[in-house]
Amino acid sequence: MKNAINPKTRSIFLIDPINPLGSTYPKDEKRAICEVAEDHDIWVIDDITYRDFAPNHTLAADLLPEKTITAYSVSKNCGLAGMRVGSLVGPKDFISDVRETMVSDLGINVIGQRASIAALKTKTEWLPGLVKTALHNQSLIKEAVDKIDGVELPVYPSAASMMVIDISKHNANPQDVQDKLLYKYDIFVRAGNYVSARFGDNFIRVSFSIPTPEVKRFVEAFPKVMAELS
Repeated sequence: MKNAINPKTRSIFLIDPINPLGSTYPKDEKRAICEVAEDHDIWVIDDITYRDFAPNHTLAADLLPEKTITAYSVSKNCGLAGMRVGSLVGPKDFISDVRETMVSDLGINVIGQRASIAALKTKTEWLPGLVKTALHNQSLIKEAVDKIDGVELPVYPSAASMMVIDISKHNANPQDVQDKLLYKYDIFVRAGNYVSARFGDNFIRVSFSIPTPEVKRFVEAFPKVMAELS
């Protein structure tokens, strides 16, 4: 990272936990990144959209508060992706400068604001149950994956609301897996090229922050699809 920094570098952008792997930065690694940023007087932009799914997550703002911009969203943890509500948190002077830039004259819609406020105010009541269900759903997916030759989970457990299923050692193409699950079983997953042009041919992305019966439908259908495409 130090070698990649040049006079034009203004920030280090982190997605933590990362989409789609669900991996997260250990505290010592994140501290080291913040130290590099501090040494070069550059910003750390810390996207923590999936933080609520991650145990022992470290905020860059706790390590470098004066030079960290934290990006947060209610899309995943609160299940309000369609509302398009998020926030930036940072030093007062920086936020004042950001407010001078109008992305939209109208701002976010009132329904989205009200829904987000209600979700955040009651988060302690429902978030533990959501996280528990997500972990259980992951275990069901892992059981199914472990039984299929040429298929594996590169990161388990995921610290986000989705995981990658690596099918690179199988004969199946991710797009074919996506299409067959969708059109034959009414189950929607994403072929890897949706998030990675470089590695997209190796995996599918599966979300698991949904009711367990829906995950069980995937667990039943996925081995059948992989057998059909072998």
